[in-house]
Amino acid sequence: MRSLSEPVVWTNLLFFLNALLWLYAGLPTTAGLVAITAFASLSYHVFKESEPISKLIDHSCAYAALIWTLWVAHPMLSLIHIAVLATALVVGLIFKNYAHRTSYEAPHTYWHICVFIGQGVLAYACLLDP
Repeated sequence: MRSLSEPVVWTNLLFFLNALLWLYAGLPTTAGLVAITAFASLSYHVFKESEPISKLIDHSCAYAALIWTLWVAHPMLSLIHIAVLATALVVGLIFKNYAHRTSYEAPHTYWHICVFIGQGVLAYACLLDP
C-alpha cells in the first residue's frame, strides 16, 4: 500500500475540492459523481494500481465524470475556459502517456493536477452562470 503522503495519492484529495466547488455551484449530482470518482482514484492509487477491479472502477468513474461535467458545463464555457481546458487536457495527456512509458508516480501526479485544474474550470464556469 501507498502512504497518503505520496503525491500520486494525496493529489486525489484535490478532486474532493472539485466536488465541493460543484456543490457550491448548486450541482449536487455532479458534486457526488466527482466525489465518487475522487474516492475511486484514491482507492486505486493507495493499492499501488494493483487491483484490477479498482482500476476498472477508477477508469469508469473518470470517464463518466469527464463526460457528465463537460455536458453540464458546456453551455457556460467561454473561449478562455475552452482554451484553458484544452491546454490542461493536452498537457495532462502528455504526462499521462509519459507515466505509462517511464516512472509512473511523478508524471501521473501531474496528470492529477491537470484534471484538478480542468474540473475547477468547469465548475467555476457554472458558478459564473447567472
